[in-house]
Amino acid sequence: GVHSGQTIRSGGATHLAWSGEGSTIATSGVDGRCCLWTLPKVSRGPTLVMECGGAVTGVCWSPDDRRLLAARGSALLVFDVGTGDQIGQMRRWAPAAAAADVGGYTTSKQ
Repeated sequence: GVHSGQTIRSGGATHLAWSGEGSTIATSGVDGRCCLWTLPKVSRGPTLVMECGGAVTGVCWSPDDRRLLAARGSALLVFDVGTGDQIGQMRRWAPAAAAADVGGYTTSKQ
Protein backbone atom coordinates (compact mmCIF):
# COMPACT_ATOMS: atom_id res chain seq x y z
CA GLY A 1 0.00 0.00 0.00
CA VAL A 2 0.91 3.66 0.05
CA HIS A 3 2.79 4.68 3.17
CA SER A 4 3.09 8.14 4.63
CA GLY A 5 5.68 10.07 2.68
CA GLN A 6 5.81 7.56 -0.20
CA THR A 7 5.87 9.21 -3.62
CA ILE A 8 3.52 7.73 -6.19
CA ARG A 9 4.43 10.30 -8.82
CA SER A 10 7.38 12.52 -9.62
CA GLY A 11 7.53 15.51 -11.93
CA GLY A 12 5.16 17.90 -10.20
CA ALA A 13 1.78 16.41 -9.33
CA THR A 14 -0.79 19.19 -9.14
CA HIS A 15 -3.86 17.39 -7.81
CA LEU A 16 -5.05 14.05 -6.46
CA ALA A 17 -8.63 12.71 -6.40
CA TRP A 18 -9.98 9.44 -4.99
CA SER A 19 -12.61 7.56 -6.98
CA GLY A 20 -16.02 7.29 -5.36
CA GLU A 21 -15.58 3.58 -4.70
CA GLY A 22 -12.21 4.25 -3.07
CA SER A 23 -9.79 1.89 -4.84
CA THR A 24 -8.38 4.22 -7.50
CA ILE A 25 -6.49 7.52 -7.28
CA ALA A 26 -6.31 9.98 -10.18
CA THR A 27 -3.37 12.39 -10.32
CA SER A 28 -2.73 15.35 -12.60
CA GLY A 29 0.62 16.92 -13.32
CA VAL A 30 2.69 19.64 -14.88
CA ASP A 31 3.94 16.96 -17.31
CA GLY A 32 0.57 17.07 -19.13
CA ARG A 33 -0.62 13.67 -17.97
CA CYS A 34 -3.40 12.32 -15.80
CA CYS A 35 -2.62 8.96 -14.23
CA LEU A 36 -4.83 6.39 -12.54
CA TRP A 37 -3.35 4.35 -9.72
CA THR A 38 -5.13 1.24 -8.45
CA LEU A 39 -4.71 0.27 -4.82
CA PRO A 40 -2.94 -1.69 -3.48
CA LYS A 41 -0.80 -1.96 -6.67
CA VAL A 42 0.51 1.63 -6.65
CA SER A 43 4.16 0.52 -6.54
CA ARG A 44 3.72 -1.16 -9.96
CA GLY A 45 3.06 2.21 -11.59
CA PRO A 46 -0.08 3.78 -13.03
CA THR A 47 -2.76 1.50 -14.44
CA LEU A 48 -3.74 4.12 -17.04
CA VAL A 49 -2.04 7.26 -18.39
CA MET A 50 -4.00 9.93 -20.27
CA GLU A 51 -2.10 12.55 -22.29
CA CYS A 52 -3.59 16.04 -21.93
CA GLY A 53 -1.27 18.15 -24.12
CA GLY A 54 -0.21 20.60 -21.42
CA ALA A 55 0.06 21.09 -17.67
CA VAL A 56 -3.03 19.81 -15.84
CA THR A 57 -4.07 21.77 -12.75
CA GLY A 58 -6.83 19.53 -11.40
CA VAL A 59 -8.85 16.35 -11.81
CA CYS A 60 -12.20 15.06 -10.60
CA TRP A 61 -14.32 11.95 -11.13
CA SER A 62 -17.80 11.66 -12.58
CA PRO A 63 -20.40 10.46 -10.05
CA ASP A 64 -20.34 6.96 -11.62
CA ASP A 65 -16.49 6.77 -11.70
CA ARG A 66 -16.55 6.11 -15.47
CA ARG A 67 -15.15 9.48 -16.58
CA LEU A 68 -12.41 11.81 -15.44
CA LEU A 69 -12.47 15.58 -15.85
CA ALA A 70 -9.08 17.30 -16.24
CA ALA A 71 -8.44 21.07 -16.11
CA ARG A 72 -5.80 22.25 -18.59
CA GLY A 73 -5.43 26.01 -19.01
CA SER A 74 -8.82 27.33 -20.11
CA ALA A 75 -10.02 23.88 -21.23
CA LEU A 76 -11.75 21.04 -19.40
CA LEU A 77 -11.01 17.63 -20.89
CA VAL A 78 -13.27 14.61 -20.35
CA PHE A 79 -11.75 11.11 -20.47
CA ASP A 80 -13.30 7.63 -20.48
CA VAL A 81 -11.38 5.84 -17.70
CA GLY A 82 -12.13 2.43 -19.22
CA THR A 83 -10.22 3.23 -22.41
CA GLY A 84 -8.21 6.36 -21.61
CA ASP A 85 -9.73 8.08 -24.64
CA GLN A 86 -10.61 11.77 -24.54
CA ILE A 87 -14.35 11.92 -25.18
CA GLY A 88 -15.06 15.63 -24.71
CA GLN A 89 -13.70 19.11 -24.16
CA MET A 90 -15.02 22.46 -22.96
CA ARG A 91 -13.08 25.64 -23.74
CA ARG A 92 -13.04 28.97 -21.92
CA TRP A 93 -14.66 27.62 -18.79
CA ALA A 94 -15.09 29.68 -15.62
CA PRO A 95 -12.85 28.10 -12.94
CA ALA A 96 -14.99 29.21 -9.98
CA ALA A 97 -18.19 27.77 -11.44
CA ALA A 98 -16.49 24.61 -12.66
CA ALA A 99 -14.86 23.95 -9.29
CA ALA A 100 -18.26 23.76 -7.62
CA ASP A 101 -20.13 21.68 -10.21
CA VAL A 102 -19.70 20.90 -13.90
CA GLY A 103 -22.47 18.77 -15.31
CA GLY A 104 -22.68 16.50 -12.29
CA TYR A 105 -18.94 16.22 -11.71
CA THR A 106 -17.72 16.84 -8.20
CA THR A 107 -14.32 17.94 -6.99
CA SER A 108 -12.58 18.26 -3.67
CA LYS A 109 -11.77 21.93 -4.41
CA GLN A 110 -15.14 23.38 -3.41
